[in-house]
Amino acid sequence: YYSLPSILEYGWQPELRRELEDEALQFIYSAKSHDLEFNDPYLESYIYSLVNKIVPDALLDNRQYSVNVFIMQDPSINAYCYPNGTIVINTGLLAALHSEAELVAILSHEIAHYVLDHSVVNINKTIEREQRAAFWSAFITGVAAVGDGILASKYTYYQPGVLTGSAAILSSTIAANAVKRLGMEYNYSQENMADEVAQAVLRYLGYDENALATALSRLEDNYVTEKDASLYVNSSTHPSLYRRIRNAGTPSNIHEKKYEQLVSFAITNTAICKFNDRRFKQCLPLVNQNIVNNVATVDDYIIKARCLLAMDNSQSACEEILHTIEKAKELNANKVNIYKTEIMVYLRLEDYTKAIDLLSSYYNAANAEIAKLSENNQDLLYKEYDSFLRKEMDWASNMLIKIRSMSLQE
Repeated sequence: YYSLPSILEYGWQPELRRELEDEALQFIYSAKSHDLEFNDPYLESYIYSLVNKIVPDALLDNRQYSVNVFIMQDPSINAYCYPNGTIVINTGLLAALHSEAELVAILSHEIAHYVLDHSVVNINKTIEREQRAAFWSAFITGVAAVGDGILASKYTYYQPGVLTGSAAILSSTIAANAVKRLGMEYNYSQENMADEVAQAVLRYLGYDENALATALSRLEDNYVTEKDASLYVNSSTHPSLYRRIRNAGTPSNIHEKKYEQLVSFAITNTAICKFNDRRFKQCLPLVNQNIVNNVATVDDYIIKARCLLAMDNSQSACEEILHTIEKAKELNANKVNIYKTEIMVYLRLEDYTKAIDLLSSYYNAANAEIAKLSENNQDLLYKEYDSFLRKEMDWASNMLIKIRSMSLQE
């Protein structure tokens, strides 16, 4: 451990490492304060179980910090490890992978950067660093400005209380600024070295040695399909994905049901983001995967129905949408946004009698939901939710006038 080139050349540098720890914690604080942490204790526990396989205590006996995990609500395919051992992994990346071995490969790659001290090496090679206090003061101001913009439009499309696609702007802003600041833009040699470590870990733990190649190929497929400007596939910080895949082995197309079930909430989270970005073709396979694996939530069924509504105007599509809505009702018939999707289907079918009945129910459901909210709660989420529901009541009321008029003309 003490033969690491960075320590031999620069010494332990305790003040620098303390500063980096403070800055990593500042990142975590910023992300949490803007509701960007993905809260799934079961998934987090699962990832920690894999981290403990990859990093035995003996490897880090002389490190002040252990490896820890932070799951970010962000649809982009990205993961990175801060200099204090904090691994940030996006829900979008978890959704893009399809086996435990692939996740182990990605985690091993990022942990390798930490164990090999790559960020500290890069910071030492930087000619001039900004003062920490000045940097983070500007950083927090910028994040707050972006956050205000997101809150202004956060609940306009899907439903309040869940992450929207706009929030990815904020998480990407946090990541892009902090990654450069903390020396995590790795060079070609560092990326190759981390890939080699990941392959060695896969062999040692008995996983498929081609899992890294498979994981990288999935990231490449996502990047080609969506042109996602992810840090993980950014050509300025990573070698060519094609070259990395070729060096890592032969990709497969394995789908491990247990893994997909474990990360199902992250898949739903990613689907919501895709839906709010109007990427219906990318969203539908995600929710269908949860449905096939028997772990679909109400949100999965509602999103599927809305995707089909946007993508297909046929009679058969309308029938499938109504079937999907019934599945959602079986899980939670009180979810207010189920009504609106159902209303749109019957309007498309020109069944105005049924649409009028559902519009009345939607109006009453929104009104009942408002009554549940605490009148004294000043939390911004409550205020936004209340505003959303009142707008929906106005919409339902106006639509009732319109549809009743149309039905009388028939």
